Amino acid sequence: MSDISAYLDKTCAVILNWNAYLETIECIENVVGAYSGLSIIVIDNFSSDNSLHEIKEHLSLLAVNSGALFFCVDENDFGRAVNEINAVNSCCFILVKAHENYGFAGGNNRGLSVGMKIKKFDYFWMLNNDARINHNSLPELLKVFCGSNSVGFVGSVLCDYYHHDVIQCFGGGNIYKWIGKRKLYLKGEKVSYLSTVAAATPDYLMGASLLVKKRVLETVGLMDEFYFMYAEELDWQLRAKKNGWHISVAPGSIVYHKGAVSTKGRSYLYHYYLNRSSIIFTRRFYSYSVLVSVLMFLPLVNTFKLIKEPKNLAYAMKGIVDGLFFKYPSLF
Repeated sequence: MSDISAYLDKTCAVILNWNAYLETIECIENVVGAYSGLSIIVIDNFSSDNSLHEIKEHLSLLAVNSGALFFCVDENDFGRAVNEINAVNSCCFILVKAHENYGFAGGNNRGLSVGMKIKKFDYFWMLNNDARINHNSLPELLKVFCGSNSVGFVGSVLCDYYHHDVIQCFGGGNIYKWIGKRKLYLKGEKVSYLSTVAAATPDYLMGASLLVKKRVLETVGLMDEFYFMYAEELDWQLRAKKNGWHISVAPGSIVYHKGAVSTKGRSYLYHYYLNRSSIIFTRRFYSYSVLVSVLMFLPLVNTFKLIKEPKNLAYAMKGIVDGLFFKYPSLF
């Protein structure tokens, strides 16, 4: 695919922001620098740090300089913007104002909901605001779609932002259902390792750089917002697989990812939501015997790992209990 301009015109990047406008603006600049004709939807997940104003100013200036359309819309009131974009079929930058912090799934869903109304978009590139791309990141993802009608999701090879030669994961990870754990595929390997093996497709793809077809959204729906953080991509992709879709990894799509921006300095939230999501996912997709096994294993492994971190351990256990009883607290 030497000329991807036609595919870029049908693709929209979706970037979620929460109290990290400097990170998000840097991500936007990175994307615009690589693909000048790419449309972008940014969702501000009810930030309290002036993110909405800062990102609005930046996107409006980018639009003026590039000739793109720019709209700042409410999550429930974007009809006029969609109609104008559909009328002129132009590159656009859209900033969506969320009414509350909906988490990863809910925030991205608001952006995808807007994008689905724009006729020219066939593909949505979910990109974390702490991810940095190069000129091949998106074209390599699109190549996979061009070669298969049954693939609904394509993931990138995520590498450590601070150590570019170290793999965070090859697309995503594998599920170990009996213990309620997941492991990132090829984590810690050198990038050069990819040239020596034929890497398999993992069980699921990470949402840090994930290309999804609009037809998947139309047939499967959006992500389940009840998870708030973690496992929403697993749930989404497993539902898609049950509807006949496949997932794949583009080995040539390299994305450099920082990671854990939302929970930085608050590791207890990581342990809480990770355990909560594991229990919810297990309850929804596996048998009672698997759930019993997970409920035996997770408390033991968390106690072993976090015995010297009482706050983290307490929140990890709370996550297990809240997941078991489908509780939906917002700790942010």
